[in-house]
Amino acid sequence: MSMSAAVTLALLFFLSVALNEQVTEGCTCLPEHPQQQFCESDFVIRAQIIQKVPSIHPLLTTYEIQTIQRFKLSKGIQVIYTPHGMNLNNGDYLLSGHFSDGVAVVNLCDRVEPWNNLSSVQERYLNLYWMGCGCKILPCFGKSCLIEILQKNCLVRINDSLVLDDEEALQSICLPGNAGFCTWHKFLKRTISGQDSLVLRCESMSMSAAVTLALLFFLSVALNEQVTEGCTCLPEHPQQQFCESDFVIRAQIIQKLPSIHPLLTAYEIQTIQRFKLSKGIQVIYTPHGMNLNNGDYLLSGHFSDGVAVVNLCDRVEPWNNLSSVQERYLNLYWMGCGCKISPCFGKSCLIEILQKKCLVRINDSLVLDDEEALQSICLPGNAGFCTWHKFVDIKQNPASSLLNGQKRDGEQQAVER
Repeated sequence: MSMSAAVTLALLFFLSVALNEQVTEGCTCLPEHPQQQFCESDFVIRAQIIQKVPSIHPLLTTYEIQTIQRFKLSKGIQVIYTPHGMNLNNGDYLLSGHFSDGVAVVNLCDRVEPWNNLSSVQERYLNLYWMGCGCKILPCFGKSCLIEILQKNCLVRINDSLVLDDEEALQSICLPGNAGFCTWHKFLKRTISGQDSLVLRCESMSMSAAVTLALLFFLSVALNEQVTEGCTCLPEHPQQQFCESDFVIRAQIIQKLPSIHPLLTAYEIQTIQRFKLSKGIQVIYTPHGMNLNNGDYLLSGHFSDGVAVVNLCDRVEPWNNLSSVQERYLNLYWMGCGCKISPCFGKSCLIEILQKKCLVRINDSLVLDDEEALQSICLPGNAGFCTWHKFVDIKQNPASSLLNGQKRDGEQQAVER
């Protein structure tokens, strides 16, 4: 069906489930850093809300706007659409959102903020966030926030109430640095020439030294507890882990080796099968407390200064624990790496048609609770939107049947969820 019809149908379904409650009632959006929202949006603008106008979508509200300033936008916008229950007063706003069939949609979890609420630093950063869109910003919980130097991305702290609780990160920009690693940078002042000056939040150092220092700090805080104790990783779909990793392999752990990094454990491995890898690996490094027995594993991780690091939140799974479907999907996940998979909570999971990505359900205990998604692959479809596809049967040509997505009896296929 057309996207406009799909939006209407999805919202109708949502409202019927919600028993006529407001759309925003009970909807929880995972907190995001402003840079994340900027980079994930099709447009980010400062705009004046002029008035409501008649809507061509019965269950969407339409606003006439006047664009004042463009931060991320390639074409003009005169009208935006929002779900009912998301009321905007006339005034000056910062707005982000996505295009669907040429229509500008500002959704429940997009950025909608009165312009006067922004600080001067936040206003300035809107012209700079684009520089960090090649970086990834991940939420962290508790002690896992102490080991951000091991991540090939920037971490932002979220508290137990699922509120973004990291003022330093909110006043910073995540930018790429040495060896492809991203770190937080922060404004200190403007130079005399009027050029904005960015200053690193942390000292520059080689990755090997940084790993050692970060782990030493972590261990001193943890009072000699195991590194994994109390560490919480945000649950991720296996496709997310695949696409975010530098390598994904099936490997035999042979033995521990003497390590050139005092606080990292080295393992000699034999690669059995490469799912995502451009060069050979004979040795991997892990944080202490993350012990691997000799045996056959699925491993994912990142390269740092030519060293293969398997971190606390990477995928480390005995090969025999994988189902036949999971094994097959390891050869197919690459096809969906242009898609984004985002966690959702409660009623927000019902409106995925408005998202330009696939949603995966997480329960109140921060556990991935979505068996259908775990048995599916997120693939691009019409109008650049991504949807879940699932194997029904396995035959000779999995790739072509996945991309087709049509239901044909007796053949392998991916059926859109």
